[in-house]
Amino acid sequence: MISYISTRIACYNGLIVQAAINNLLPLFYVIIQRDFNVSVEKLGMLTAVNFVTQLLVDLFAAAFVDRLGWRRSICLSHILAVAGFAALSFLPGMIDPYMAVVISVIVYASGSAIIEVMVSPIVEALPSTDKGGQMALLHSFYCWGQLAVVLLSTVALAVFGEWLWKYLPLFWAIVPIVNFFLFLKTPLVIPDHVQEKKRLGSELRALFTNPMFLLMMLMMLCAGACELAMAQWASYFAEAALGTSKLLGDLLGPCMFALFMGAGRLTYSLAQRKPSPPQIVAMCAGLCIVCYAVAGLSGNAYVSLAACALTGLSVSLMWPCTFSYAASCLPVGGTAMFALLATCGDIGCALGPAVMGYIADLSSFRTALTSMTVFPMLLLAASVFVQTKRWRRN
Repeated sequence: MISYISTRIACYNGLIVQAAINNLLPLFYVIIQRDFNVSVEKLGMLTAVNFVTQLLVDLFAAAFVDRLGWRRSICLSHILAVAGFAALSFLPGMIDPYMAVVISVIVYASGSAIIEVMVSPIVEALPSTDKGGQMALLHSFYCWGQLAVVLLSTVALAVFGEWLWKYLPLFWAIVPIVNFFLFLKTPLVIPDHVQEKKRLGSELRALFTNPMFLLMMLMMLCAGACELAMAQWASYFAEAALGTSKLLGDLLGPCMFALFMGAGRLTYSLAQRKPSPPQIVAMCAGLCIVCYAVAGLSGNAYVSLAACALTGLSVSLMWPCTFSYAASCLPVGGTAMFALLATCGDIGCALGPAVMGYIADLSSFRTALTSMTVFPMLLLAASVFVQTKRWRRN
């Protein structure tokens, strides 16, 4: 009997790579703003570039992944991640620093997009009696990766000095290097509908004519905005708006955010009796509304930081539960379905932080946080609507 332990480990490590890609650079925002003399809006644009790149790659992933093959595609993603991290360390000294950072982000974001599209269907295809729990466990490793990235990088900057930031990407490049070799040999289960190489056009028509899938797209967009708006700006908010030190702000903001998010996903994966995915998403959206409102309206810095951290729990199951529910409702959606859902998630990931930075520039960070409640409100409405309608499954 084939053991897929190495396959799961490789996929878990893949999400750690993605966590490093999405969460390392924001830790340097204050340093970059000072050293490169860029505005808050330009810092927000770095996050937007990251996720716009990911969504563009996601859009084409459905076409090239099945042609290139699952193994070649996932290995390519790790090569791009290593190249992007290396460029972030060396390129700012060769060309305009801000443009160097933008180029680096585009390269490693392309790798992140392919990882995002591939790891979920790879794990979904493996033999398991608890698909939803396995999906939640998989996505919990993004949180543990985020926690490790924020904690280790923040401590390193505090101990050795902020000059170290240019070399930290090289340290995190070790993870995709190791995982590249792991994915070269690990066994994969390729579903029959992927091996048949069905025409992409027919898959897309089937998906876009299904109202359930359209709702799932909206839910993924809102989930991405809810998660990344807080994850990307928590460190800056703690330092600039609340006046805390960088070390304390990172530990109480992004670190606690990742810890709560990982704990929520791990707890769900271990639970024997699980509420339905739409019910879980609705509960998470309700809690998220409260967290953003408290973070923005509270006059106490530590209450605001606590709300920022608790937002991690509120967003923990939005993404994996939506993915898992889509897979169960649309079992023949194939790579196209995962790619399109990932695209919508990345649109939210780009939109949330960008909107928050724009509002913060116009008004204040507290106003921006309060305004972000619109995304969990939309998510709550969509998840409730899913539960109150009877949908025909394709």
